[in-house]
Amino acid sequence: MANIRTKIDTILLSEFMTDYNKNLSISLEQYGFTENQAKIYLFLLEIVEASVFTVAKETKIPRTTTYTTLE
Repeated sequence: MANIRTKIDTILLSEFMTDYNKNLSISLEQYGFTENQAKIYLFLLEIVEASVFTVAKETKIPRTTTYTTLE
């Protein structure tokens, strides 16, 4: 039973964080970030350090666009 509870908690937390990140992304865009800048910024806040390949893969932003955005 505890295992099921853990899975439910994980799913609920994931949904909460998705909504939370969407709201943060919208706020960042209101302060002048582009959509891609906001996605990359929020991803790097969670991960701290990652290769461009990883950032591109996880944010679903093309790698070349990720390089340009990070410059």
